[in-house]
Amino acid sequence: MKKTIRLFTAMATLGLLCSCQQKHNFIVEIDGWGNDTIYTTLTNLNDYSESDVANTIFVAKGGRVILDVQEPMFVRFDLNNSHSMANYVYALVLPTAEINITGKKMEDRTVYTATGTDFMVDFIKGREQLMSYDLAIDSINKLIERDGITEEYYEGRNKQFSEREKSQNRYILSNHDTDLAAYYAFQQSDLDIFFIMHSELGDQAKNGVFKDYLAYIYKDMKNRQLYQELTESNVISAGNPAPDFTLKTVDGADFSLADLKGKWVVLDFWGTWCGYCINGVPDMKQAYEKYKDKMEIVGIACYDKADKVKIAIDEHQMNWTHLMNDGSVHASYAVGSYPTKIIIDPTGVIAYSAVGESPEFYAELDKLMAK
Repeated sequence: MKKTIRLFTAMATLGLLCSCQQKHNFIVEIDGWGNDTIYTTLTNLNDYSESDVANTIFVAKGGRVILDVQEPMFVRFDLNNSHSMANYVYALVLPTAEINITGKKMEDRTVYTATGTDFMVDFIKGREQLMSYDLAIDSINKLIERDGITEEYYEGRNKQFSEREKSQNRYILSNHDTDLAAYYAFQQSDLDIFFIMHSELGDQAKNGVFKDYLAYIYKDMKNRQLYQELTESNVISAGNPAPDFTLKTVDGADFSLADLKGKWVVLDFWGTWCGYCINGVPDMKQAYEKYKDKMEIVGIACYDKADKVKIAIDEHQMNWTHLMNDGSVHASYAVGSYPTKIIIDPTGVIAYSAVGESPEFYAELDKLMAK
């Protein structure tokens, strides 16, 4: 992750403040945190490939966390990795604002107030309205932890999540021009409801603090919608034409699938973050060496960054074509799991596809190459 966030314990903070007058724009102080471990999820609103990166913060004495944030971040704190809805502490942190959160860890929830932005004031009010659902979800999760998952618990929890989203939707319909409405919109899990709520947002909400992130989520939802349509129609299957595309290589050059017409092609949808993908590299290297005169492997890195992909290419000596997904090609091939490998014949028709790493893929590749 980019080193745009610095996390400090109280001792380190005091030293920095005294020696260089470091100014910190985000302070959280929760009575009851003590010296506990706080698990943190940081969503970078400017760089989505860096989103949802978990960091561990060892809170200093007095339950204080102090951050110097240089990019817009949405932060979630989780005491001792408890996954308790009622105890999460959230904050929108902006480089231009000073955010101060103070609160108290109680028996079944954490209550807190925030200053610094209108969004945080609205968010706290909204959290209070959603608290009954969060407490109900926490109670069901405790029963699941004790008894294991049952149909009753599963349906009961889903009902609470559904009612929670309905409450958020009612807010959107009544407050369509606020940043909180934009935030609630991209919390929606149902595709159809998301698009309805997105259409209800006013221009001020769509162009507010979550503008870029909301656009990113909208594109991702459109990809999910396309994935569902392609999966249901079975278009991406053997015997159907492979959708053409043009992507950038890891070095920034344009590359089109059509350029490889006349050769066998293996599209490999993967990522440096995908353990199964990396574990399968030795088999891919063997296949490439065996058939590289008549076949080209095209790696399409998804949810990744070019610098990380370059490091992996060099480290594992993956000497074939590597492209960076633009956020849509994986959807046009109905890719929902990684790795996904698709074999395309010299005429541009899909010959075989496989999800995951297995000997069956290479056995099928051998059969096709023998033709």
